[in-house]
Amino acid sequence: MHIISITELRQDTSKVIRLAAASKEPVLIVQRSNPVAYLIDAETFEKLRQQPEDPFVTSKQALAGLARLRNQMALRGRQPDSVTLLRELREGRVC
Repeated sequence: MHIISITELRQDTSKVIRLAAASKEPVLIVQRSNPVAYLIDAETFEKLRQQPEDPFVTSKQALAGLARLRNQMALRGRQPDSVTLLRELREGRVC
């Protein structure tokens, strides 16, 4: 991430914009060593806008994914316990 003073931004705004667009990384703008803003390229901004704002939506999607995974695992049947399987491998009982 690049850090630019607000004075440098005023002096050469187009350079700072080109930097943000080319690097695809945010540019931190500071005033008296304090962060005041971030400048990001348009593509990154659009991606951020498309993300759900509600954390519950994301949680619901994650829970739905876990439910699908649980169902897939149930269809495969009971899987052997990994501890038991490793013990049997060490003892030479499983080929």
